[in-house]
Amino acid sequence: MCIVMGVCAIAAARGYQQIYPYDANVLFSISTTDSSRTKDELAHGLSALGNEFKTIIGKVSANPKDYRNERDIVVFSGEPEPTAGPITVNGSVHWLDPHMSGKVISHDDLGDRSLDGQFFAIGTHDFIDALSEWGESNSVEICLEKVSDGSESLVIRNFLQTSTGMLAIVCFFLVIASVLALMRRLYRKQKVELIEGIPYWKVRARCCLEILFLTAQGCMPGCLAIALYLLALPQGIMQLGLVASLCSQAMLLYCSIAFAIVGAIALFCVPSFKDLGQRSVTARQTKTLSLGLEIAGIALVVISSISTAGMLNAETRILENARIYEEMPEATRVRLLYTPDEATIDNAPETHELISNASESGSLLLSLDVGQSMLITEDELRGFDGFVVVNRSFLNEIHVGVEEPGGSGAIFKINQDQVPAPLWDQTQVWLSNNTKTDPTFYRYEGEGLLALGANVSQGGTATLMKNPLVLLADNISEDWSYSGFIVPLLTTGNLFFSSYESAQNLIEESGMSGYIAAIDNIVELSLQQAQAAYMKAVVLLVSVLTALALVVVMGAQDAASWCSAKSKLIFARRSSGSTLPSISTAKLGRRIAFLCVGALAGAVFCLLIGSCDMTTVLLVVFGVTCLTMLCTVVFRCHFADIEFNRLANRR
Repeated sequence: MCIVMGVCAIAAARGYQQIYPYDANVLFSISTTDSSRTKDELAHGLSALGNEFKTIIGKVSANPKDYRNERDIVVFSGEPEPTAGPITVNGSVHWLDPHMSGKVISHDDLGDRSLDGQFFAIGTHDFIDALSEWGESNSVEICLEKVSDGSESLVIRNFLQTSTGMLAIVCFFLVIASVLALMRRLYRKQKVELIEGIPYWKVRARCCLEILFLTAQGCMPGCLAIALYLLALPQGIMQLGLVASLCSQAMLLYCSIAFAIVGAIALFCVPSFKDLGQRSVTARQTKTLSLGLEIAGIALVVISSISTAGMLNAETRILENARIYEEMPEATRVRLLYTPDEATIDNAPETHELISNASESGSLLLSLDVGQSMLITEDELRGFDGFVVVNRSFLNEIHVGVEEPGGSGAIFKINQDQVPAPLWDQTQVWLSNNTKTDPTFYRYEGEGLLALGANVSQGGTATLMKNPLVLLADNISEDWSYSGFIVPLLTTGNLFFSSYESAQNLIEESGMSGYIAAIDNIVELSLQQAQAAYMKAVVLLVSVLTALALVVVMGAQDAASWCSAKSKLIFARRSSGSTLPSISTAKLGRRIAFLCVGALAGAVFCLLIGSCDMTTVLLVVFGVTCLTMLCTVVFRCHFADIEFNRLANRR
């Protein structure tokens, strides 16, 4: 249990460290969509605010070029202490994750990193008030969350609110199951001690101390293994102190609860004087607790498995998006400003020159999942699963061929009569008045075509479509409307550039600098979410394995108890020629009933809270029930064979 709880503690500390670096006590997120200030102006304003209050303001940022291994910290104000978490040495960041590195970056070197996202700070109520005023004066949307508890309480809260909490509860059930198994082994010894005249309180005390001693013995190797793991990390000694400061209270709380449960079971399950005349091999209290544990355990395994399936599904989608974005890690969008004169961006000659030059150079990319921007019914799609607008440069970027096979599939032209009328009419709205050609539509063949939702750099969803209707928007600068198509897509980030350098050069060449508020990487936020998803996925997998271990332990415990109580019956039937499977499967109705009660209780709970769909619930209930019964039969065969050999050899 200690090792598993250590894994939980480290996972919670990693999550805490990423969200609250340097023991930050203020979290706030920024959205600059409606601001008329440039990114540099906002960054310097935020820095000035932090310097005024002499506080650290920073932001954790994934490196899009190597998001699996690099997580940087952008500092806007203040000097991070080298001994505060995470460990920073000579500008390098040492995270608790041994596979993750990073560096400290000044806000002057933001480059294509977005200013939008979540920030951390160490501040007071006055700082929070000043931050809100700064946001209002600059049309920056700020969502504040003041952290009032200490780091230890936050880690405890992280235990309770995430998948680690379910894993911790499963660990407690494993502890109870193990202690009950030990109590069965000590039952005969305790009866002998009572018969010998040893006082009842002394038998209880001995039992309690023995169980607690064995529990402590199990905790020590676990703690040692965790300490050795941390010492193996870069700056391991300093990291060890960090984890201890973050997790000591949480570990102490959970270990205290575990010891209290162990002690209570040890005191409660000692045989009484009434049990001395009974021939049972297990105390009635132990049987009652085992029955309750069996029902509650199955319910818990079902709940944890269903919850884990739902969480893994969400994490899988995030990781799938990250895998998609690996094809274009340098993709960059621009955020537009209003023009300083009477002209608008739509008809400004600089805008036309920028789009024309970018289109000719092949660095202008277009991808839009139209269904996320406007309502499209299934009837209007006429068999397609979506409507996607792309250009040829984007298809080349993701290796999709046009009328010929590509690495990720291909698109093939279809006739106009195959295009749904509402989508054809919508396309006519997007076209320029000067265009003289009809738009071309295609069908897609392949494993999935990537389509970006609006505002993809601020959390918009990227999707893979199996059978979309594809509009190929070639010759963007001439055939498509600037006011009705090009500028809106620039604003949402669906019309973007292949790299930060190409966008910057094209903007300077076209004289568009006065219209640009920011140049941001569109995949930074999604890749940062993917970093967190990798950590959560590990904990979720450990949760599943621990839940399966609980099923195995309960099956073994039930089998040992049944075989011990039915030893003479097993010997008689085995001597008469019955096979071990036929003996083990006899009278399973009672256990099946208990399994069904526990599984149904867990399933009903999950359906009430809406954590998963009915198909997943049924599959989990069926799988857990079958696995439990299989473990019961296998272990009954094993222990029945042991009991038969023991009686046959008169041991």
